Amino acid sequence: MGTRCLIALEDEYGQYESIYCHWDGYIEGVGQILKENYMKLDKIKHLIELGDISSLREKIIPDGEHSFEKPQSDVTVFYCRDRGEKDCNKKKSRDIMELVNTGEKCGAEYIYIFRKDHWEVIGYEFIDKSMKVYKKLLEGVISLFDKY
Repeated sequence: MGTRCLIALEDEYGQYESIYCHWDGYIEGVGQILKENYMKLDKIKHLIELGDISSLREKIIPDGEHSFEKPQSDVTVFYCRDRGEKDCNKKKSRDIMELVNTGEKCGAEYIYIFRKDHWEVIGYEFIDKSMKVYKKLLEGVISLFDKY
């Protein structure tokens, strides 16, 4: 079973665009790859534009043969592009609560948010849909730069 996560980009209005990632969503997996390979806004926007992913890797664009069944080891695997699936486009959220709800719907254990020039992560379990959980999540936000 995968460790699911969302990868989100916050805009200047506090709204979000996000994609689902199925595998390795923990900090030492997706978190580390984001920190080491996805610090430029153009690359992050490109990642989000291509939609939901099975697995995040260092690169977005393959330099040879690449498919869902036979991926290049260093290239991200997208559900739409590489598997031909439908309804796997980026999701838009008006605020943090809507983003958290998006994460809940897909069973995400982590939400990675790129804000201005750095990544932050929310890690949580979905037990209660009340505002208590929302406040707890906000208290749990840490900067990846503080982590490493």
